[in-house]
Amino acid sequence: MVTLDETERYLAKMCAAGWRPVSISSLGYKFVFARSEPGEYVCTSAATVKRTGFFAGKFDYRRHTEVVALLEEQGATVIPRVTNNNCGGVLAVSRADQGPLEVNSDTASKVADLKARRRLHVVHLLFYLAASLYFLFFTLWSHSYSGALSTTFWLMMLGLWFSWVARYGWAVTRYSREIGRLERNLTAFE
Repeated sequence: MVTLDETERYLAKMCAAGWRPVSISSLGYKFVFARSEPGEYVCTSAATVKRTGFFAGKFDYRRHTEVVALLEEQGATVIPRVTNNNCGGVLAVSRADQGPLEVNSDTASKVADLKARRRLHVVHLLFYLAASLYFLFFTLWSHSYSGALSTTFWLMMLGLWFSWVARYGWAVTRYSREIGRLERNLTAFE
């Protein structure tokens, strides 16, 4: 799993190197690039999920269309996906000479975007935590494996899953701190 922030950083690096993203695969892992001048394009992203359950993140069509319209008003090209846009966010690219793309111009909308991004990470965190606990239980208490190779394999898998838990846990913490800082600033100016 690749987060929306990591994708945005990767695309910014590719744009700076002279590769403009043209499209993205349905799973969100494979981009198609076109050659351009280094630094000619800039990229941005916005989260488009809403809370619909305990920690569930669900596609918000209204927010998606608002973000797409706002980006297109600024002259950006939204990077299309092969399948429907029920992803966690919108990615867009525009020429650098048009200036930076502004999706969240006020603090309240920035807080809403960060909360949506955090929601996506919480869902992933819970999934990887559950999978890690399953592997821990399977490795320590199950007698269905045989030999050191199987034990080593399950311990490696456990380490991999816990690394994802740490990664998404850190992202949730980082978003929570940023949201808290912005909300304190928002209430201080009211």
